[in-house]
Amino acid sequence: MVGVFAKNREEWMLLEYANFLYNNTMIPLYDTLGPETIPYVLNQSQIETIFCSSLSVPTLLSVADLGNLKNVVSFDPLTEEVANKLQ
Repeated sequence: MVGVFAKNREEWMLLEYANFLYNNTMIPLYDTLGPETIPYVLNQSQIETIFCSSLSVPTLLSVADLGNLKNVVSFDPLTEEVANKLQ
């Protein structure tokens, strides 16, 4: 399972094609649902890798339970502070 946490953008289509190619399922996390739904979606779907915008990373980091999440891939450059929190 691969997650995506960003507003609609070009990278969504690229991810969709790549997931089709590698037979992965793409799980969207919508920012309109609020940060309290992130742990539920992560735990139910067992996402290990998530692609997100730089604006979504701080919201993701504010969640206490990230489930099986191992990899965070940002579409945009991150600030040094946010990048250090990911390590």
